[in-house]
Amino acid sequence: MPDTKQRNLKILHLIESIIHDFCKVLGASYYTNEEAVMVSYEKEDLFYVFPEFNKDSYNININCIVFQDLTMSKAAKLRAIYKSDEVADYIRECDSSLWFLDDSRLIISNTIESKYSDYAILKSSLLLGIYNNVQNARELKDKLEAILVESGTITAN
Repeated sequence: MPDTKQRNLKILHLIESIIHDFCKVLGASYYTNEEAVMVSYEKEDLFYVFPEFNKDSYNININCIVFQDLTMSKAAKLRAIYKSDEVADYIRECDSSLWFLDDSRLIISNTIESKYSDYAILKSSLLLGIYNNVQNARELKDKLEAILVESGTITAN
């Protein structure tokens, strides 16, 4: 068991190192707790990453915040449209999932699955995964905002 714990700590430290480099390039900041690494940019939460360890493999979950600090009204509007065909197709293309966290945040999440034997490529795959997920979250936010504006225009007519 000590070898497993040591291996998992090594992966956690590598994740933190990757996020440190990512933040340094973007001018973002991060903090960690025992379970996750949270990244903020311009005083807003951007994403958080946490690993799940299994017997022969591990998953790294990347959860990007699409919207945060939602009012009840905007959350209700987003709930009405976030399962639309256009959004569902986009989520499927991204191989992600979309869900609400505590009624005030909309999250797009993706999981990177890896075997312990693939440890050497973790840095590259995680950096690419983070970058892709942040871009996907931004594009999804733009799509949702456009749908909100369009639905507001339709109801106003």
